[in-house]
Amino acid sequence: MVTIINEENEKLIHFKFEGEITHLDYKNIIIPMLEKDIADYHTISVMCDIRGVENIEARAIWDDFEFGTHHLKNFKRFAIVGDQWWVSPLMNMSGIFYKIDMKHFKGSQMEEARKWVNEK
Repeated sequence: MVTIINEENEKLIHFKFEGEITHLDYKNIIIPMLEKDIADYHTISVMCDIRGVENIEARAIWDDFEFGTHHLKNFKRFAIVGDQWWVSPLMNMSGIFYKIDMKHFKGSQMEEARKWVNEK
């Protein structure tokens, strides 16, 4: 399940994920929201709170990779907040493909993540 959290910065999209992240989450919520904000602002920042994630469908990982590679120039900063063991290796691997400013924060660092992703 994915929820969109309202932030004061309209160029920041804050997603909160719980349970399983699915292809349908990307198709019906995530990609349309990103496309709308990219159309409105051209460059956006994204914060993903994945502290409650238990599983990610393989197709959702592909959706993320495919969308990201087509819109690299549209992302200013990307923060992930979560304590799952696979977050750091995933961020390191993504750094090979995505030349954007990305940073992983532990679950207890939500406020630091919010400040960092909002920096100008």
